[in-house]
Amino acid sequence: MEQVETLSKSEHWREIVSKFEQSGLSQSEFSRQEGLVKSRLSYWLAKFRTTSKRQSQFVELEPKPKVKPSVELEFSSGMVLRIGV
Repeated sequence: MEQVETLSKSEHWREIVSKFEQSGLSQSEFSRQEGLVKSRLSYWLAKFRTTSKRQSQFVELEPKPKVKPSVELEFSSGMVLRIGV
């Protein structure tokens, strides 16, 4: 627990949760092996999952232009060429 002094509590638990997720163990087994209270691990797992769900609900959309762009060329003869894209 020496790391808690140099890391914020959230960062400390994020590392533990990451280690748990990579372990393939149950919460009970991981907590026992790491000397953790299972309810604390459960709390932080839920907290981080809720946070990541909130962040992943937004999808960036690009608006479609209302008017299609076009190119207009006017020649010295007075002729105009309009090309819709």
